[in-house]
Amino acid sequence: MNVKEILSAMIEKDASDLHLIEGNPPSFVIDGALSFFDYKPLTRNDMKSFLDEVVEDTQRKQKFYADKELDFAYELEGKARFRVNAYFQRNSIAFSIRMIPLKISTMEGLGLPGELKEFTRMRSGLVLVIGPAKSGKSTTVAAMVNLINQERSLHIVTIEDPIEYVYKPNKCIISQREVREDTNSAADALKHILRQTPGVVVVDGIKDKESVKMILEGAETGHLVFCTLRAWNVVQSINKLVDFFSESEKRQVRIQISHSLRGVISQRLLKKSDRHGYVCACEALKVNNVIQNLIRDDKLNQIPIAMDDLRKEGMVTMNEAFLSLYKKGVVDIQEIIEHSSGKPGYIETFLLQ
Repeated sequence: MNVKEILSAMIEKDASDLHLIEGNPPSFVIDGALSFFDYKPLTRNDMKSFLDEVVEDTQRKQKFYADKELDFAYELEGKARFRVNAYFQRNSIAFSIRMIPLKISTMEGLGLPGELKEFTRMRSGLVLVIGPAKSGKSTTVAAMVNLINQERSLHIVTIEDPIEYVYKPNKCIISQREVREDTNSAADALKHILRQTPGVVVVDGIKDKESVKMILEGAETGHLVFCTLRAWNVVQSINKLVDFFSESEKRQVRIQISHSLRGVISQRLLKKSDRHGYVCACEALKVNNVIQNLIRDDKLNQIPIAMDDLRKEGMVTMNEAFLSLYKKGVVDIQEIIEHSSGKPGYIETFLLQ
């Protein structure tokens, strides 16, 4: 059996993830649960053959053997794309593979709050899309970019590692740049991005101080910038940006963020109560004068309280998102408790009041 056959089985089973490890049969993750494919345990030769199938470029393969890690995207005959992490374990090649549908979901199809469309229609500023690993950040950004592609006429530039969703031009032209393939690093791409006259910039992850500086500069100079970031909540996401800088620089960076930040979308993927599939719980912070002042004055811990008070202005808190899903019977209370960051007992009281 070759990789294409295993990936085809992954599509048929609607698995989210696939693990290929020597000594085990192919392992699928379906609705969050691991299950083994009815196939003999994989051998070391199998793993080497799989690598040759999915990595044809000799230089890239040499880099993998040197670095012991490789992230890349792979497409199967127009059926689906896959985000692949190749690595070594016990001196043997292994793969972790996530399926990416070729069709980009709409915001409605993902169940995202209608308030988020407002971010796609802004002319400039920074929008953060945050959440833990595997919370659907890239999928949300793809839906938002696709809406811009349908509604506006401009140049969109993405910087990705690797490219996941592939956009088809509609009203926009879209340049998708993959780190290590089309640019040496995200920071290098950002240094030159303003010369490419983008209307919208999309950055997959923020990893260094220079990138933060250029992202803020782009947002301040008339560009709409979307960035994904691994963070648990709004407060942590802003602190992560600030913490790239020295103590003497942090005050000025907070001022920059307060001026350029337009919103933060925080999300969790919760398993549905019928145990088949997931649903997105989404929090939306819109930056107004109150939020600007809290960021500038380093009073971030007051932001959740302010969001609760400013719900009439389109703020959506995570607790509200949880409550809506619970009332609709989409998720059960135990699933919400596991994803809640509140004090023990608080979320149960909130949902049942």
